[in-house]
Amino acid sequence: MTFSIESNGVNDIVDNNQLFKVDGFKIAILGEIININSLNKEDKFSYKRQEEFFLQFYKKYGFEKLHLLKGHFLIVLFEEQKQKIFIATDHFGSFPFYYSKEKENIVLSTHLKPLFDFGLREKIVNKSAVADFFVYRYIPAPKTIWQNIHKIPSASIMEINTASLKVSERVYWDIQIHNTELKKQNPVAYFEELFQESILNHAGENKNQASFLSGGYDSSAIVYYLKKMHFNVLSFSLGFANWEKSEDYYAEKVAKHLKITNNKQVLNEKSLNFIDNMPVVYEEPLADISIIPSFIAAKLASKNTNKVFSGEGADEILAGYHWQKEYYNKEFPKNWKDKIKKYLLGKENVLEFYAQAMGMGYFDEVNLKDLLHEDYYDALPDDVHWYYKKHFKSDWESLKAIQYLDMKCFMGALVLPKITFATRANNLKIAMPFLDPDIYNFIFNLPIEDYFKNHQTKYLLYENIKEGLPKEVLERKKQGFVGPDAYYMQMDWYEKQLKNSTLVKLNIIKQSFIDKMLEEDYNWKLWKILVLEKWAQKWL
Repeated sequence: MTFSIESNGVNDIVDNNQLFKVDGFKIAILGEIININSLNKEDKFSYKRQEEFFLQFYKKYGFEKLHLLKGHFLIVLFEEQKQKIFIATDHFGSFPFYYSKEKENIVLSTHLKPLFDFGLREKIVNKSAVADFFVYRYIPAPKTIWQNIHKIPSASIMEINTASLKVSERVYWDIQIHNTELKKQNPVAYFEELFQESILNHAGENKNQASFLSGGYDSSAIVYYLKKMHFNVLSFSLGFANWEKSEDYYAEKVAKHLKITNNKQVLNEKSLNFIDNMPVVYEEPLADISIIPSFIAAKLASKNTNKVFSGEGADEILAGYHWQKEYYNKEFPKNWKDKIKKYLLGKENVLEFYAQAMGMGYFDEVNLKDLLHEDYYDALPDDVHWYYKKHFKSDWESLKAIQYLDMKCFMGALVLPKITFATRANNLKIAMPFLDPDIYNFIFNLPIEDYFKNHQTKYLLYENIKEGLPKEVLERKKQGFVGPDAYYMQMDWYEKQLKNSTLVKLNIIKQSFIDKMLEEDYNWKLWKILVLEKWAQKWL
């Protein structure tokens, strides 16, 4: 969806048929508001489509109750009488939305390319965003890879005055920790209640449902509950050739146990050649190492369904990441050696720890100057970890502060764009039931000991699924949606891919840095360089 605003009015450019028009309003909703039925119990609005419901909801409440909406959605509302346009992103920012502003024109779109087709005349790379990419693996909002193009953050409302072209933004939802004991007798049972409700809201009335299935806790829990609720379930899995930890083995175990049909595809080293397609799928460079598997899994699913469940958001809120546990054990050491170490060295800085944990080919100020051409030096941020600092809750307990960083940074800017773009490229709708604001608010307000257990990962989820899934699945170690390290460490392949580098020719990075990386043992920095290289070949 793309439209432009000029000082003399609004001009719809593309997909005008997406706009629902009535009584001086124009509205478009991408995605789905999943809890309309429960929201409408009191008001009993009459509607045939979600745009009609939201328009009545807005007329009565404005944006005061926007935080009550659930689902993965993007709302665009034109209010002609007030000469205003509102754009609202969902709680977690499932849908990207971009905009550019010039003197007498604003262009807004769910894609980047139309902003050049209908607005900006010149493609200028955002040099500070390039530096951010190498630090974070993604480009954090409000920046984009392009100068003068911005993206709207999660849980935000952007307001545009169509007469003056004045733009303002505000946040309508965030996690609030009340520091009071929640009066829930059983956190395990209440989590299950919220999770089941979220699954049902996403599933709707269709008895046929589909889900990605990795054989890990999150996707296995989704198919377990779908089956328990008497849905017909189809699952989709990927495997990796010649790897004993391949996820398809565990996925097949779950599927057989639950008596559901699982579709799988096995990848090998040649699958890396899909890297050439990634700049079309991901319009901004995104260096998560599972971008290729995510795209292939979505392509596999799209042959059989138009909507698929997925487990994003579980590790962030249920404290399932290894770095969350690692820092907790540093802060509260169990053995005498670690206690002495903490006594001598003091508490480790949370932000420094987090930046190292997120590095995946860590770049600091020195590394960036070794990598980037001198033309980029002036664009380097004063603090390369500015985005982490922006979202760091220094007055929270350390584990919860790290979980919040994961929600806003790792998940919000890397994991969600990865799965959103992969499914969108394959015309798939995505349902992510762990991404429920009630689940997040509930767990963030629990005492840590109620949901985090050193001996058991994702305790609240485990307690609910331990009797329903195979023991071998429940006892396996957490594994990301990736192949074996060797899958990514083919040095000859990198040397071939980076020969006659476009990034070097355009004075973005130095050839000497590539040469240095190719002479060493594998370094994840090469993956970041290659992702940006492929993006530059496509778009520059």
